[in-house]
Amino acid sequence: MNGTAAESRKTPRPFGTGAFRIGTWQVEPSLNRIRSADSERPIEKRVQPKQMDVLLYLAERQGQMVSRSELMDGVWKDVAVSDSALSRTISQLRQLLEDRSRNPQIIETIAKSGYRLIAEVQPLGEPACDSSDTASHSLHLGSGPMAVPGGERERHHGARGPSGPPVPVGPTDGTRGGIRHIGGTRLIKILVTTVVFTTLTAVLSLAMLLREKHTTAQGFGTKKGTNKGPIFQPLTTLIGTESMPRFSPDGGRLAFAWDRGTKTNWDLYVKQLGEEHLLRLTHKPGNEHFPVWSPDGNYLYFFRQGYKTPAIYRVPALGGPESEITTIEGQLGGLAITPDGSHLIMAHQEGPGNPFRLFLLDLATNDRRRITDPEPQFFGDYLPAISPDGEWVAFVRSMARGNDIFVSRFPEGQPRQLTFDGHMVFDVDWTPDQAGLVFSSDRDSRRGLWVVNPDGGEPQWLGVESTETGLLKIAIRPGGKSMALAEIQEDYNLWMRDLSKDGSMSKNRLVASTRTDYNASFSPNGKAMTFLSDRTGKPGLWVIGTNGTHLRMLTELQSMASGVAHWSPDGTTLVFADYTRLFRVPARGGTPRLLTGGDWIEVNPRWTKDGQHIVFNSNRDGFLEIWRMRADGSETAAITNLGVNTMLLGCDRVHVFFLRQDRNGVWRVPLIGGQPEMAYDFDHPPMSENQEEVHPITNEDWHFTERGVYFVDHRPGEDTIRYYDFETNTMKTLERSQEDLHCVTITADGKRLVFSSKDTQTADLVLMASFGKKCAALLPNPD
Repeated sequence: MNGTAAESRKTPRPFGTGAFRIGTWQVEPSLNRIRSADSERPIEKRVQPKQMDVLLYLAERQGQMVSRSELMDGVWKDVAVSDSALSRTISQLRQLLEDRSRNPQIIETIAKSGYRLIAEVQPLGEPACDSSDTASHSLHLGSGPMAVPGGERERHHGARGPSGPPVPVGPTDGTRGGIRHIGGTRLIKILVTTVVFTTLTAVLSLAMLLREKHTTAQGFGTKKGTNKGPIFQPLTTLIGTESMPRFSPDGGRLAFAWDRGTKTNWDLYVKQLGEEHLLRLTHKPGNEHFPVWSPDGNYLYFFRQGYKTPAIYRVPALGGPESEITTIEGQLGGLAITPDGSHLIMAHQEGPGNPFRLFLLDLATNDRRRITDPEPQFFGDYLPAISPDGEWVAFVRSMARGNDIFVSRFPEGQPRQLTFDGHMVFDVDWTPDQAGLVFSSDRDSRRGLWVVNPDGGEPQWLGVESTETGLLKIAIRPGGKSMALAEIQEDYNLWMRDLSKDGSMSKNRLVASTRTDYNASFSPNGKAMTFLSDRTGKPGLWVIGTNGTHLRMLTELQSMASGVAHWSPDGTTLVFADYTRLFRVPARGGTPRLLTGGDWIEVNPRWTKDGQHIVFNSNRDGFLEIWRMRADGSETAAITNLGVNTMLLGCDRVHVFFLRQDRNGVWRVPLIGGQPEMAYDFDHPPMSENQEEVHPITNEDWHFTERGVYFVDHRPGEDTIRYYDFETNTMKTLERSQEDLHCVTITADGKRLVFSSKDTQTADLVLMASFGKKCAALLPNPD
């Protein structure tokens, strides 16, 4: 950014700009920087302006409780932001300062009130400005995205740079959760959503391929108040879904994946711009993802799964026999190629329970080496994008508070965080001059395009807004004047299957709209059902009679990230999660009442059988453990302390049942706490279908009863709803589909099954012709 960080701020800071020490950290407000005071562990970290403002506000009142409302008024002043902005900022500060909310040494949370800075504050005076932090520090368009005078680039983003906050998505589906919001089914549809415990084959296939729909009027919007919107030109208008566009190095051809309307078999195609003829490059069963061009434009590399062993292949760009480069054990969450064509960068998950990490694959020797090392309990790093000069790599990292963009010097510099809002990132690409990183995201409660200076600063809105359900895949054309967009549109509806006594099963669509309807839950008497929907254009919790009548909205929600709303045993109250908060709302409708809300992920609430307590997942201690509280939100206590992520399934009168990240099987622990034990072994059950393993995806894909468990088994090309009987130790298949199935639930009598099915998916590719001028106007000019 041009100028110092202090000069760029619009409002004065309450504590001034003099340096001071908090614990083992030296804080330098004028430079938006903190340094470790430990000589044995020298670390330097960049701090975003709002994060610094909050830290200064608390430091000025060291030892005093500062209410949330006072902090909001003091730091954000007249800017309208949601209450979650403060929670995210506090969480980010704790990550930067390596503090923990459970046993804080620096920032203490005062339950349902505010925060207190408990570490000692020692003024130090103004820090000396070095050449990299003065007004001459600017973006250098000619020789790298973050060039600074005096050879300081390595100091900012190389070996001495920050290693990134100690934290936990996703890629393709989803909400904001980096751990893959276990309570949010939307994660499964975005880019590479992960479940904490299982294979992501279905998710990755599905997420990166999601559908998109072009239109200048319908699909994309412009920022309100602008006189002239972006200009869109159709690139493809095919039946089915086209996605993952990639321009050839000369900008004259476009490679993309297309399902030809099958929804299950994706192949790669190349289109010469200005012509209608398509060249089909692949013809195998399975799905081809992540096409990347060789620098000379003669070949395309891609990842194939669902046919034989997953592998990376190369195929001539003009057609011809393909060749296998290397097999892939596990999942892939993105692919990029170095400008010299010698290496591929791949986001690779080596097995279930492992995070995605970036690896460098030598195309001459097939040797691999890891180049990023995210925290193991979270989704990890995905969607790599290499800068045009090959000196920097950008990627998305999923963490405890969501998904953000990082950048590091290639190949093994320390990652540095660029965005701090924790929202989903659907795709990211460099501008050809390296002046900016363009990304698609749902930040600021709207899906669309943003650009951020790779040297830091606030992301800028590009004036392109997707529809409410669209997920944007992007590709910037060489030269930077235009870019290709794919807006994926999906329609999920609720289906009911009648499980009759004679074994026959009839199915009918219970809830349908052109929007998303999912996460259903039956009332205790089986006469009503709640579900989430954005059918009015805004997220809401709805209720309908199981006979299909009396449809009405119970309450509006802030996001579609909420999980299943669970009924109390007496049917009078519902409890649901909004990723970081738990709420309860009367079943007759009304305003939700906040039960928990703070600096942690709080998901997946369930009522105990007596209706006196609520159990839920929370990462208050770093991992998603199981917690308990009274129905009014008081007396919160941990039930498990395993040091691994868990996924709550349900409870009986004595035990809580759950899955755990490091072990197979269904586990249980007493409601009052105690030693966990395996309740039902899913390692080697006598299954009737070829001894297949169980591959669940999210907790909405599981419905626990005391007699057995219903779940969705996601596999390449097919989703299956199954029932595992605890008493007989047998497995039964209830539903098979080539469409995506999610969110399974059943009535108390076991006679009616409801699930969410993706009934339609469409997408076309469009060209945003005015991209270059729009982007340049938002980025700072070099000195």
